[in-house]
Amino acid sequence: MNRSLLVVLAASFTLGACSDDEPSQSNDASTTTDTTTDTTSTETSTSTETSTETETSTETETSTETETSTETETSTETSTTGGSGGSGGAGGAGGTTTTNSSTSDGGSSTETTSATTGGTGGEFVAPTLLSETGLYEDDMTTLAEGVMPFEPAYKLWSDTAAKQRWIKLPEGAQIDTSDMDYWVYPVGTQLFKEFTRDGVRVETRLLQKTGEGDWFMRAFQWNDEQTDAEARPDGVFDASGTEHDIPSENQCINCHDKMPDVALGFSALQLSHDGDGVTLQELIDDDRLSAPPAAPFTIPGSETERAALGYLHANCGNCHQPRSFVANMVDMYLWLPTDELDDVANTPTVLTTLDKRAAQTYFPGAEGTGGETSFDTRIVAGEPQNSIVYLRMTTRETGQAMPPVGSELVDDEGTQAVEQWISELVSP
Repeated sequence: MNRSLLVVLAASFTLGACSDDEPSQSNDASTTTDTTTDTTSTETSTSTETSTETETSTETETSTETETSTETETSTETSTTGGSGGSGGAGGAGGTTTTNSSTSDGGSSTETTSATTGGTGGEFVAPTLLSETGLYEDDMTTLAEGVMPFEPAYKLWSDTAAKQRWIKLPEGAQIDTSDMDYWVYPVGTQLFKEFTRDGVRVETRLLQKTGEGDWFMRAFQWNDEQTDAEARPDGVFDASGTEHDIPSENQCINCHDKMPDVALGFSALQLSHDGDGVTLQELIDDDRLSAPPAAPFTIPGSETERAALGYLHANCGNCHQPRSFVANMVDMYLWLPTDELDDVANTPTVLTTLDKRAAQTYFPGAEGTGGETSFDTRIVAGEPQNSIVYLRMTTRETGQAMPPVGSELVDDEGTQAVEQWISELVSP
């Protein structure tokens, strides 16, 4: 579904739910990609071929043969091969769909062959199966050419689910990094994320940029045989016999639409490591960035400080950053800009939380009415038990939990990292 058509719904869903000051009203699963459009073949033969060099040619041919027959038989064969920007149909460069069908009924037979090859700028056709997206080769195991694994330095908590991530950039294209904190990806970019819960591979999510400012987001649920995954635009609760929830398309938008160009974990700071998968240094070396930095970036401070600041950046910063609409309601910024990493004390995280009063007093408990004790400060140095940021991480109560969506379980490791950091803080 076109991102621009759904943003109003997404905004209404999240308004007021993503701050330390305004209680959240949602605890649904989110992300990404993580929607179904069926493609119906007709009795028409069309072959379209587009060249991106200097000319475009279109050839259309229709053939129909009729003969007497007493049998009735219908067969249809469809194959789809996704290319850069064209996965799942005719959209973008290299997307290919071929349909062969024959029908015999009441003494007549009609044979139709239709082939459509998407060229650059072609109409995007939403995939209904993961096998149509171009992530894997035909065996649904081997990654397709051009698909690259990556790992963010700081992970988003997803209720114990194990995740794998991949990106496919259009061949030869660069990411616009003129703003190092808000990358703009070339049309045709695809990002995939796979979720495995309790040993079961449940879903794979897709983000695909289909036009300037337009992203397609859809989650695909793996079948029992693990041979393919089917689109789930409306989401699934407790999918595949697990407690993992597949997000709806609107829930994907809910998280991703707060960033100018949607993608969250594939960024300058998150790729500044020397671990597995694509790194920032590799993108620099391969000339994939329009304005490459001189070197990767490092969060300042001790190991404790880096762990806490990195966790808040990955799990809270996509909402709490200057270019999200949440910033209009809450002046707290947990996103770490790459040009403000000289000292922990000068990071927006510290400057907008430490000893800062919240606009609204926080009452813990269900719906904020579960106790007489109240708290009014985002972070109190040395006192995590009196700090709203920490307290809202330790509950999953609807209206109280932060983050408000995408999780049903408290992240013990993440909360411990933030707790330890706050315990060591000293007021200036």
